[in-house]
Formats: sequence, C-alpha cells, structure tokens
Amino acid sequence: MTQTASNRPFDKYRLILRLAGCALFLVSVASAPAMSSPAPELEPKVAKAVQKRLEKLRKQHGLASVVAAIARDGQIVWQGATGFADVESKRLAQPETPYRIASITKSMTATAAMQLVEDGKMSLDESIERLLPDFPEKEWPFTVRHLLMHQSGIRHYHGIENRPREHYPTLADALQVFQDSPLRFEPGSKYGYTTYGYTLIGRLIEAASSTPYENYMRDHVWGPAGMKSTGLEWKDRPISGQASLYRIQQEKLVPDMPTDLSVKFPGGGVVSTAGDLLRFANHFFSGDLVEPATRELMTTPPPPHNGPPYALGWMIFEHEQLGRLIANDGNQSGTNSNLVHLADHDISIAVITNVSNQGRVIQPFTRELANLLID
Repeated sequence: MTQTASNRPFDKYRLILRLAGCALFLVSVASAPAMSSPAPELEPKVAKAVQKRLEKLRKQHGLASVVAAIARDGQIVWQGATGFADVESKRLAQPETPYRIASITKSMTATAAMQLVEDGKMSLDESIERLLPDFPEKEWPFTVRHLLMHQSGIRHYHGIENRPREHYPTLADALQVFQDSPLRFEPGSKYGYTTYGYTLIGRLIEAASSTPYENYMRDHVWGPAGMKSTGLEWKDRPISGQASLYRIQQEKLVPDMPTDLSVKFPGGGVVSTAGDLLRFANHFFSGDLVEPATRELMTTPPPPHNGPPYALGWMIFEHEQLGRLIANDGNQSGTNSNLVHLADHDISIAVITNVSNQGRVIQPFTRELANLLID
C-alpha cells in the first residue's frame, strides 16, 4: 500500500529509534568485558605424576612438608603441597603456605640493584667507598659487581652467626656485625660466598634510592611481579599461616631454632610462597623487572674460577639433558628452597620444604621434575 504524507513523520521517528537502538547495542558490545581464557594447567597425567612424586619425596626423607610450583611459557600451570606446615597442630601445608626462602632472596636483591644501575643511580664498577662513604675503608677497593658475584672478599658467617638471635632495627645497624673485618682476599681474584655481602648491597640500595630496603622491594620488585605473599620476616610481626621450622636430628624430625633474620634481610630474610617465586621468575625472565640486556648480563656465566658459576645474583649451569639452567637455592634454619629456570624450554620450577639442610634432597628432586616435564 502506498504511504501517505501523514504516515511519514511516524516512519521517521521509528527509523531514529532503530538507529539509536543499534548504536546502543554496538556500544554495549564494545564495552563488554572480554571473555577470559581458562588458566593454563599441566596435563592431568603429568600433574598426577608430579603430586605423587612430591608425596613420595616427603615420606621417603621424613620431611614435615614440601610445596612445589611449575610455570611454563610465563604462566603458572601447577601448584601442589604435601605434609604439615605445622606438625604439632597438624596444620596441613597448602600451595599458598608462606615459607622462608633463604638465599633465593639474593636473586631478588640483585634485581633491585640492577634496576638502580639501569636508572643511573649507581654503577656496577663504582667503588663502595664512593657509594657509601661511611663504610670503613679496606685494603683494596671493591665494587657492586664484586658484591653481586661473591668476589668482594667480604666475610661470611663466623661460628654460630648462621643462626642469629640478635635483632637489628636497620641495615645500617646490621653492617656493624662485619664492616670492620678485613677482606678475605683481593676483590675479583676469586670466589668467596658471603651473605653479609648482600646485606651491604641492601644498604647500597637504600642509599641510592633514598628508600628503606623493604619499601623499595615492595614497590619495585614484589609489587610489580604480583608477589602478594612475599615480604621480610620481622621477629615482632608474625606472618599468618607461615610454615613452622624443623630439622632432622638423629633421623628424627624436631623443631629448628627460631632465628632472627634482620642481620641478613637482603641475603636471606624473605618469606614467600612457591607460587610467588614463580611470579618473580616469570616477570624477571620476561623483561618486566629489568631490561632484556640487563637480564642477559645478570645470567651470563663468569669466567672460570675457584667457585660455582655465580653471575649477578643467579647461578648458571649447562645440563646435558635439560639445557641451560638459571637457578638459585637457599638453606637456613627451618627451610631449604630451590628455584630453577630451564631457559631452553621456558619452564620454571620452585620447591620448598620447612626442614633445613635438605639441599641433597630438594635439588635432585627439582631436576627430576624438570626431566618429567620435558619428556
């Protein structure tokens, strides 16, 4: 039927409503949240095998608990736990249970130091005397590079210093323990492991950034990496759910000594989870925390010397089956930890137990998991 002139205004009105409706639909589609992809997971058969081996490890060696996590291509694909975070109360370990991580802290502190090198706030080859004038002058100058590579000559623990009980309110106070000791050797001439050297790096981070070490780490390393369960272990600030400390004495599991970690916060005073260790690894190796060129510098093996292949905060190994391994581990009262990145496969593995002196158990187990993942 032919439209009359009197119908046309209503047709125009309907047309405007239709166009407005289409516009609203397009806006709503454009503004709707994207459908998120499911979180990646380890293949069920492999995940079952990993959990079974984790439980076997704990039972075979009489450990209180073990936690582990696996990342592939920068994504966490599996986390697991077995045993008791606290044996006396029968509190079970969970994948998110916080543990002491001991010397894996050094890789995080090295990352912070290299951020400041990138920012031009300190130099790898600048002498400590210039960066921290209050530090006592030594018979030889030494640098940030020497400290990061354990080649400074700064001493390690004496006697029972590896089980510290005294509290140090600041890193400047902690330096008093070792700053007046002579260097053990000429810097750069050889390797000499030293946790105290990393306490000094932490103080350099404070001086260069004008920020307390803990705040700097939270704002520039832990926070950007999404490590929500990571922080310093202050004796007067209990951490909810933290795993209790154990050791094996005469083949029996017994409580370990509750030490004070304030003398070595930057070298071994952090509490974290297996998942957070992988978040750190993922963000470090993806270039989120330091530039790719800095990451390569930090993970380039040093020239052969008397010690292990310790670069700038990481140890570097070439394994016949697994390829290039970039790793760090830790051992102290009530913990043993291992973090390994398989560079040729983009796989990272973290394993932690709340029992000390278990490196002979935890490190081979980490490699066992790595072999399982690349088969």
